[in-house]
Amino acid sequence: YGMTLRDGYVGGDGGAVYISSGTLTLSNTQVLSSSAGANGGGIANGGSGELRLYDTLISRNTADAYGGGFFSVGAATLINSEVSTNTAANSGGGFWSQGNVSITRTAIASNTAATYAGGFRSGLNVVVVDSTIERNVAGSRQGGFGADGTTWISGSHILHNTAGA
Repeated sequence: YGMTLRDGYVGGDGGAVYISSGTLTLSNTQVLSSSAGANGGGIANGGSGELRLYDTLISRNTADAYGGGFFSVGAATLINSEVSTNTAANSGGGFWSQGNVSITRTAIASNTAATYAGGFRSGLNVVVVDSTIERNVAGSRQGGFGADGTTWISGSHILHNTAGA
């Protein structure tokens, strides 16, 4: 990886990175071991812009509310990336996006949410292509992921996700 953001902490949103507007694109980047007292343990996009992750690892981050790995008010695009071993005290263990989510050739694995959406949560539509969503855990429901809109999945593996006691 060309850049590493690690060991960040903030009492609010975005343990390593917070943006309030515009689009954030990370490529060939690691966001590791950061925490937020609210949303987005690793990254928080508080505005309506898009979060784009290419060849990026989001791992071992924690949020005291939503989106252990990242939180995005706008859309989220993940290509050739990994979101793993993140934790949210509420929901969206891997990540939480209020916008559309597009996942291509990406692994969403071993994330945990205390309530729901162990892997990730989307407020709108989800497209998953040639990706893996596995071993995510939620305390009550949606072990793998949850979406409020249309979900389209092609060539992907969704397995070994659990929810509930």
